[in-house]
Order: sequence, then C-alpha cells, then structure tokens
Amino acid sequence: MKTYKKIIKRNKFIFAFFIDFILLGLSFFFVVFVKRGSIYLTPDYRLLLGVYYLLWIAACVLSKKNYIRRPKNYFEGLKPFLRCLFYLFVLSFFALYILQLFHYSRFILIFTLLVYFVMQTGFYSILYLLRWGLNVDVIEDDHTEFMEQTEVEEESDFSFDKQERDIKEPLKNKLKEILDKEYKGIFDFINFSIDLNLIDASESLMLDTEYSHNGLGVMNSCDEFVGNIRMVNDIKNIDWFFRAINGKLINGGYFYGRIETLEQRLKRRYSKYPKLFRKFLFFLDFIWTRVFPKMPVLKGIYRMIRGSKFQVISKSEVLGRLFFCGFKLVRFDDVDNKLNFIVKKVKEPLKDESPSYGLLFKQRRVGEGGEIIYIYKFRTMHRYSEYNHKYMLDNGELNNIGKLKNDIRIPGWGRKMRKYWIDEIPMLINFLQGDLKLVGLRPLSMSFFSIYPEDLKKERVEYRPGLIPSLYADMQDSIEEIWESERRYIEKYKKHPWRTDISYFFKVMNNIVFRGMRSG
Repeated sequence: MKTYKKIIKRNKFIFAFFIDFILLGLSFFFVVFVKRGSIYLTPDYRLLLGVYYLLWIAACVLSKKNYIRRPKNYFEGLKPFLRCLFYLFVLSFFALYILQLFHYSRFILIFTLLVYFVMQTGFYSILYLLRWGLNVDVIEDDHTEFMEQTEVEEESDFSFDKQERDIKEPLKNKLKEILDKEYKGIFDFINFSIDLNLIDASESLMLDTEYSHNGLGVMNSCDEFVGNIRMVNDIKNIDWFFRAINGKLINGGYFYGRIETLEQRLKRRYSKYPKLFRKFLFFLDFIWTRVFPKMPVLKGIYRMIRGSKFQVISKSEVLGRLFFCGFKLVRFDDVDNKLNFIVKKVKEPLKDESPSYGLLFKQRRVGEGGEIIYIYKFRTMHRYSEYNHKYMLDNGELNNIGKLKNDIRIPGWGRKMRKYWIDEIPMLINFLQGDLKLVGLRPLSMSFFSIYPEDLKKERVEYRPGLIPSLYADMQDSIEEIWESERRYIEKYKKHPWRTDISYFFKVMNNIVFRGMRSG
C-alpha cells in the first residue's frame, strides 16, 4: 500500500512538473512572438530560455509548489503560485540585472513571468473545478437551510431574577463607578441594554485588554457579565477570544465589547476629501488593509509595517463572528464613533462548522424531484456572513425578487459583481453538469422553498431549475407576485416546453439589457 501511494505521489509530481515546464515555455515563446514577430529563437534567446528553466526549478524548490495537493479553498491553492512567482522574479532580477549576466529586452523578461503566472493560474483554476469543485465551501447566503443549522439549538431560559437570587452588590453601582467618568457613553449604553440591578457585581468582570489571558484567567467559570473596553480590532485572535469569553460565561450571561468597523474607519479617515478622490483612497485602503493581509509574502510585509494590532473588520463580519462563537445579539449602537454591542451566551461555539474564505462556494438548493443540488457562485459577501443570515432575515425586508434589501453583508465591490451578474458565472458549471437547464424556475434553498404554497411546491419539483430564472421575465413587487409568475411559467411550459423557454429567454434578456433588471 505504501509503495502504491509513493507511485501515485511520484506520478502527480511528474505530471505537475511536465505541465509547468510546458507553460513556462509557451509563455516565453508567446512574449518573444509579440515582441519580435517570430517564434524563432537566436542562440542568445535559447540560452535565456535555459536560464529561465534553471531559475524556475530553483523557485519551485524554494516555494515548495505542488498544485496537485488538495487545497482548503481556491485562494489557499493559489499561495504556492504566488510564492513561486515572487522567488522567480527575485532570482531573475538578481541574475539578469544585479549580476548583469545577460542583456535582453525588459519587456521579454517581465512579461514572460506575468504570462506564465496567468497561464498556470488558469490551468490551476480548471484543475480545481474539475478535481475539487464538488468539495468547495458550502455556504447558504440567501434564504438558506444552512443557517437553520447554526440557529440556537436550545436557547437558555436563564434570566436574572432578583427575587430568587441573593445579589450582594448590583453590577450597576460598580460599573457606574468604573465607567461614569471616562466612559459615560459606554455605561449609558450597557445600562440601557440590560438590567444591571439583576446582575451580581461579584460575578462580573470589566477588562481593558487585548489578550484574553491577561484578564480571563482571573474570572470564575460561571460569570454573569464580562466586558472589554479595549477595541476588538486590537485583539490578535478574535475567534479565540470570543470562544474564551463564551467558556467563562454562564448560559444567559452577557458580553460587552466595542469595535471600529470598516465603515466607521473609512468615514473617520477619508470623509474630509472630495468624493472622487475619496473613492480612490477607498480603493487603495482596500488593497492595503484587506488584500495585503491575506496574500503570501505581502502578508509578511503588511505585518512588519503595521504589526498584528488593529485589524480592519466590517460590521457584518464581527456580528457573524459573535454568532459563530455562540452568542445572540441583544443590542448594538454607535457610541463615540465606535460600534458597541451587548450579546448573550445562548450555546457553545460551533465546532464542526468553519467559516469559508474562498472565492468560489456552493449553495444547497432544491432540484428536480426534490433532490438537493449544489449551485456554484463567486463570493460577494464579507467573511462570516453565513452566520448572521438568520439575523438579517428576522430584521430585514425582502425586495421584489425575494432577496434582502440593504444587506450589510454585501460590500460595494460585491454589489457591483451582483449588478452585472458576475457572481453567477460559475453556475455555468451546473448547466454543463445537467443540474440546471437554460431557462426555468429559480433554484431555491430549503428555507425559502418552505414558505411557498403547498400546491406550488409540488409542481416546482417536477421540473428542472433554470440557469436563467423565469421570474426575471416579469417585474414583481412582492413574494405573492413571484408565486404567480412561476405558476404562469409552469402552465405555459406544460403545453409548449421549447416555445415557452425560448419566449422567456428573450423576455429575460430584454429586462436585463433594456430595463435594468439585476440579480440582487
């Protein structure tokens, strides 16, 4: 068995080496052709190609690149390619410029590396979809069955009852003494959110720390209230800290914290600038604070300059992290330009689930015959958004196509992707796999499917869902109108399947192109 595994591993390595060898050669010939109009290589350029292959082998060894190994997600699999490109660039720059071993066109030197990276990334993307596409992150970001799994299984019935408990000193007096001078706004927020007279001060703790072990170690194992004045942004491992708080609180115990959200930070730093320049600064800030910390090599540069303090986090992400770690939101509000929150422990942190970070994810949907299918999409939401979907449904409104209005989980770039349907491009995979036909009923999640009338449920599952939803042929204003639109489509499809789908295809295209219909 061990010998067999070694053979498989060796064959995978040979395959990866062979493909990479070809891609580098193709990149070099392509750039030479663009520059010189011919793929014929003079002796000097043959030597350069040989040097590139030697540098490439060294870069692969240094970066430990092997894209046959199954990655955790799409971006995780890209890291070896980025490391390899970085090492290849550094080695090329050192050999061809510092040592001045050769004298060639900079265009060929630089663009060979760029084309090589694009080609190997494209090959990896295809390989990822074919080999691991069925194992990408499963997220339900829109009327989802998944969020039903993350709801509170048995919310605590615990309540602080002054008549039944012997309270030595109400927390209100102690907290007012600690906060009333320097943090009066925080005290007013906490006092307004929960009844501090029903919480024992001896079973509570107010921290001012960025590290959980600095204060949590002195806590009891069943405290009723924990607060932390230090902003969440300065906590190095936020999930670990929230889990530690959860473990120290009794069921029904309260946790107070505050954070400067991404939105508040942008407003504080850039609101004074003109609108056009402000958008440019937003873009640079996004690249620096959101892209750099997640990329290999660049992450190290970012941490070296900024350190591990002050993480940039959106409101959606911090709420999702709290729900993920077993808390239920009591209240949140802006106090002194910071988002303050009070949450209550209602269950243990999730253990089997893990937040996804990948670009590509899949959603559970009801398919033909009532079977569960998985629909592919590009991510358009902040991290941890899947864990606050139930909160959004309970506190938000649906638009005319059955999606949440003013969804805080979707950043500006995500809205742009949705506006132009970019997020739905991966659904072509489902079309090619046969899960979807070209035009048909929209594939629904279990939770959204459950609110449909029984007669419509029975009819829906008799037909395969569509890549292009039939409801976009009509301009609905309510969920009831969506139901009627689907009933009309089903009746027409029963009589004339092909004619109905062709007719609806052109109606949908007309609404998208000329009437501005958007996916959400």
